Amino acid sequence: MRRVLSVLLVVLLTMLPIVVYGKTVIDFWNLFTGPDGKIMENMVKEFNASQDEIEVRMQILPWGDPYYNKLLLSIQTGTPPDVAICHDWNLPIFAKYDRLFPMSPKTLEKGGVMKGDFMEYPLTAGKYKGVTYGLPLDVHPYALYYNVDHLKAAGIDPNKVVLNKDNLIDAAKKLLVKDDKGQVVRWGFMPTMHGGIWREWYTLLHQFGGTYLTKDQTKAAFNSEAGVRALQFFVDLQNEGLIPPTMTDAATPFRTGKCSMTIAGTWMIPGFEEQKDLNFAITVFPQIGHKKAAWSASHLLVLPKKKTREKLEAATKFIEWLTANQIEWSAKAGHCPTRKSVINSDAFKKLTKQQAFVAELNYLVWQPHVEQAMSIESRSGQELNAVYNKQKTVVQALKDLETFVNDILTRPIGEVGK
Repeated sequence: MRRVLSVLLVVLLTMLPIVVYGKTVIDFWNLFTGPDGKIMENMVKEFNASQDEIEVRMQILPWGDPYYNKLLLSIQTGTPPDVAICHDWNLPIFAKYDRLFPMSPKTLEKGGVMKGDFMEYPLTAGKYKGVTYGLPLDVHPYALYYNVDHLKAAGIDPNKVVLNKDNLIDAAKKLLVKDDKGQVVRWGFMPTMHGGIWREWYTLLHQFGGTYLTKDQTKAAFNSEAGVRALQFFVDLQNEGLIPPTMTDAATPFRTGKCSMTIAGTWMIPGFEEQKDLNFAITVFPQIGHKKAAWSASHLLVLPKKKTREKLEAATKFIEWLTANQIEWSAKAGHCPTRKSVINSDAFKKLTKQQAFVAELNYLVWQPHVEQAMSIESRSGQELNAVYNKQKTVVQALKDLETFVNDILTRPIGEVGK
């Protein structure tokens, strides 16, 4: 009899939410494999210590395809985490195929999520066909980083850097330094960060009034006058000798004083601040076209779909806490907060380098929210880099990319394994 009761007890316990000394245990997956992983780990520890109802177990998985493949597999096998990070461009792979719990007002209310405290435009990053599936932990746009000391020496006021096409080119010329043999020893401007000009070109595409896809997202739309002008801008800079002749990542040259201006995301702030002799500041992405735009992405907090909804309240409470404490994420990881209460706080206003990114919040442009997004980004980078490296003309690269995009959009890759 005792054996039967023991077995019954074990069965009953397995049917209940996992608890640790009375706490509901939730699993949180992310792909923060850099220094931001340690920052998030500390935030999770702070959350766990701040209350006695929920225990969060965090797991960091390899960035990119390995992370998303494992997350997809976990959902398909019924063993997903309770909360996960998802880049906004990958949201359709999960939302389109019913792999996430929608963040309905009722679901958010149970966790005490203050949705009205979020900036309106960043919230669009977490929507799929009008339904909210993710809340933005942050946004991480591109903006212009510049060496304050270099600008001062060139007679440019570093406190009044608002760049358009003409004064960006003028600054690039003034900041360019060559040796006695005519060899460049310091570039005034290097646009190539993170291995290419995809994000820079994508920004200019929108600044010139273009879009990457048609409104219904079934065809490529970038092979247009706007797309050509955006790419030709970099070709012209190259032909004038104002940017490197071949693809060169700007991170190290900027850090070591061999480049005066570059385009980069929020996440570069901590690394550049570690360079003791680098005096830098940040301003908004230069307006080269006739309208403002800046590439951006967002780390979304999502709720992978499970067989039961028993941990949703605990999961949304954790999401509320994380987003309400974005100041730590911004101060240490560099990313831009999305909640009004954080942006308007005295603590955030002291983070002077992050203010340029806040100024861009109302004109950010997201990458195409289609399930083929990662393949599209990869091929776009290849084609654009081929132009930069003089392997293809502007016309040929955009034509080849258009053919690829139109083809891949007809193949719903997200349903594999469904």
